[in-house]
Amino acid sequence: MLVMAPRTVLLLLSAALALTETWA
Repeated sequence: MLVMAPRTVLLLLSAALALTETWA
């Protein structure tokens, strides 16, 4: 689980970045 934590955080960050870029 601890190994997957950073991956999920990166995925969420990339998703948020894509959303902000799309909204902007």
